[in-house]
Amino acid sequence: MGSGFDATSFILNARKNSALCISEMELLHILSCRELSAMEKLMWLIIAYYTAAQDDLTCAVSAVKIAKLMQTDEATVNAGLAKLRELGFLKEHKEEVRFFTLSLPGVNAWQSH
Repeated sequence: MGSGFDATSFILNARKNSALCISEMELLHILSCRELSAMEKLMWLIIAYYTAAQDDLTCAVSAVKIAKLMQTDEATVNAGLAKLRELGFLKEHKEEVRFFTLSLPGVNAWQSH
């Protein structure tokens, strides 16, 4: 393939420096949830990325940042965050900035083993 860019090495090196740790159970639960749109699932996954290094699964990420990552508008993100909160996938802690804590409603303890 020549001496071009080695995407595999680039990705593997980036993953070594990443705090991302999401279980297959979380991924399958989110992706199979019929109550969530694809955009809402992506929002949850973005927040999961930012909470990965936190023992309490809490992070501070703005709707503006999520909107930029998703290439959409802030109103769409705010509506999606509201639905995620309503269905129990996020808990919002209002302080000076918005903090979110991840959750997976409907997952039984036996499913996590």
